[in-house]
Amino acid sequence: MKMIDLTLSNAIRRMRAGMKSDAALADKLGLSRMHIGRILKGKINYFEDDTWQRIEPLLKPYIKDSVTLLSKCDFVAVPLLSVAQAMEMQPATHPFGDKLAELGTNEFSYFSTAKPGDFAVLITGVSMMPWYPPGTRVLVGRDEVPRTGQRVIATLADYSEPVFKVFVDLDETRFALLSINENEGCPPIILEKMSRDWFWIWPIKESLRNEDAIDIAMREHGIHHFWETWLQKQKESEK
Repeated sequence: MKMIDLTLSNAIRRMRAGMKSDAALADKLGLSRMHIGRILKGKINYFEDDTWQRIEPLLKPYIKDSVTLLSKCDFVAVPLLSVAQAMEMQPATHPFGDKLAELGTNEFSYFSTAKPGDFAVLITGVSMMPWYPPGTRVLVGRDEVPRTGQRVIATLADYSEPVFKVFVDLDETRFALLSINENEGCPPIILEKMSRDWFWIWPIKESLRNEDAIDIAMREHGIHHFWETWLQKQKESEK
């Protein structure tokens, strides 16, 4: 069994970019178009050994290491929503239709792990400082189930806008939402899994952050890079 990671799924996308149609790609790999679509959506995450042995030589020219610059076909555009717009979101299977399709936003962000139905949110609060300063763009995996330790976007009954927190699964009936920054965020929120106190909680899959903003936020919170402390010691030793 060969697990399908981001490197392999991107290799399939690169291969598709050089072909005339999805059908041509399917014929080349000896897989159905539906099967390939499920792979690229993350619904199939492995190849059987015999399948991998057959298609590995075909994909090998398109497999690039992690330091190679990604091309346009490696990214998927998703709608970028404000916090207020995100509050209106609902599961894709909502009986009254898909709100995402109705918002009509004209701004998009590009992510390498995005799937159809995902969306991005522009962070404005400070509870996840310093690692997620205001201005950070996060990719939300709509309708995906979060696991302990994942950052999530959640809509709660008692809050006027979505919250950006860390998800912790407590037991079979309860979970908690915590801020990364204990001093500037709200106290831990403990909720019942079957409660109506929350509407949806979806994991953050990727983030786009300004590196200078992160450095400034770290300094404001008394956190220093190793190179900063090392350089300070070097200067002190040379005096």
